[in-house]
Amino acid sequence: MKKNLKYPHGQAIVLIVLGIVGLIGLTALAIDGGNAYSDRRHAQNAADTAAFASALDKLSGGTAATIVSAGEARAASNGYNNDGTTNTVVVNNPPQNSQYDCTHIPATCNDYVQVIVTSHVKTFFAPVVGIPEVTNTVQSVAHAKPGNPNLPLYGGLPIVGLLNKGCDAVKLCGSSQLQIWGGGVFSNSSDNCGLDFGGGHNTQVTLYDGPFQMVAPGYTENGNPTINSNGGFQGNQTQYPYPPTDLPNPTCAANGTVEGSTLTPGNYGTATNPQTFPPISGNVTLKPGTYCVYGDFNVGASDSLTGLGVTIVMETGAIHWNGSSQIKLTGPTSPADNPGLTVFAPLSNTSVMVINGNTNVDLTGTFYTPGASLSYNGDAQIQKQHLQFIAKTVELCGNLDTQLDYGSNDTAKDSSAPEIQLAQ
Repeated sequence: MKKNLKYPHGQAIVLIVLGIVGLIGLTALAIDGGNAYSDRRHAQNAADTAAFASALDKLSGGTAATIVSAGEARAASNGYNNDGTTNTVVVNNPPQNSQYDCTHIPATCNDYVQVIVTSHVKTFFAPVVGIPEVTNTVQSVAHAKPGNPNLPLYGGLPIVGLLNKGCDAVKLCGSSQLQIWGGGVFSNSSDNCGLDFGGGHNTQVTLYDGPFQMVAPGYTENGNPTINSNGGFQGNQTQYPYPPTDLPNPTCAANGTVEGSTLTPGNYGTATNPQTFPPISGNVTLKPGTYCVYGDFNVGASDSLTGLGVTIVMETGAIHWNGSSQIKLTGPTSPADNPGLTVFAPLSNTSVMVINGNTNVDLTGTFYTPGASLSYNGDAQIQKQHLQFIAKTVELCGNLDTQLDYGSNDTAKDSSAPEIQLAQ
């Protein structure tokens, strides 16, 4: 009898067995691989939330032990209980063996918390091909960023025009002289005309220590002003949100009083019954404290006004400092009294604040009117003072002689809130 050599006995069985092994391998890849991938995602979520929990405990003043326990507890609530068999959870503050290691950033690395989750996933089909389990190791790093109560407003820039679109956020013109030490000028407008120079060759603007900065790519120049800046011009800067939301909120609990030629802190006028401030003329002295003004703030002719450690809050109304008046104001120094804030107007006040004539102004602190424009014209003089102008728009024109020597110790501060950021 003739044998069939094309299909030898037993070959089909071998092919079937190999096929079964292949199918098991594919099943292992599909099921066990899917389980491992799902566990990895779950472990990463657990690590992220655990890092946030540890960072929150750190910001709340937790100890080294509570920072660790906070992360371990949150990981356990997500199924990773650090039993040492199926999973381990490690919490490090500061991080170890990562880009946030202290060897890289020793000054701030202790503000970072690292959580490493290692999970062992048993396989169902993969043991057939020699893989009894899959190990996933993931990590998360959270930045417990502390708040800072002493940040200078708007980066410590002496002149800031907050208008976010349009012309003349900052306008320098006439035959004015402007010299600034300790910082630069910032236009928040997205238009090139947001920073505008005008006037003839007598207009001189000199920045000794800082740049002209603009959100727009450039600026406009009319006439032939003389412009000098060691920092040059820097366009395409990051724009500040406008209107601003995080504003001071100085208030007055009682009405102010007149004691001869001296005024005490408090409310002057009301929203429905505005009153000109100061209510008396001549040589007026303000006692230290907060003055809430409902009405125009007028100083003119030969009047003088002196206030040390004061904040003038222009609730409504405009400022008119004219004539040959003498004005000397300094902001408070107490942490409880808006330190460095000398003149402030809430966002609702959209009046124009005018310093005009041959006023002799001696201001120390921050002049901050985010909803109102500042127009500083005429023959007014400011001589080498620790002063910061922040307004919706700032116009310095006329025959001014303005010298600003910015000093962050004498001007208003911003407070950044603590926050938690996922760093890795």
